[in-house]
Amino acid sequence: MYILIEEFQGNIWAAALEKGRLVGLEVDSGNEIIRWGSIYFAKITKIDASLDAVFLNLDGINSGILYNSDVRTTGKDGKIEKGGNKPVGRIF
Repeated sequence: MYILIEEFQGNIWAAALEKGRLVGLEVDSGNEIIRWGSIYFAKITKIDASLDAVFLNLDGINSGILYNSDVRTTGKDGKIEKGGNKPVGRIF
């Protein structure tokens, strides 16, 4: 997989290509308060088992959602593990 990142007209564009085919596209507007790809400390406000996701309070004003498939944890052996193997409620 190739990931191409470009800044264009104040926005950041990220495209994921697999075997020459576009499989993902993200556009991060420069005037957004919450920036794609940034790391935040957050408080979990709700665990939703049907979505297999958690809702987050980022700063008292902004909120977000974190899907289990986007969770990364460190295993006992020190390796980074991708979420999805167990329900999100068991991780958090």
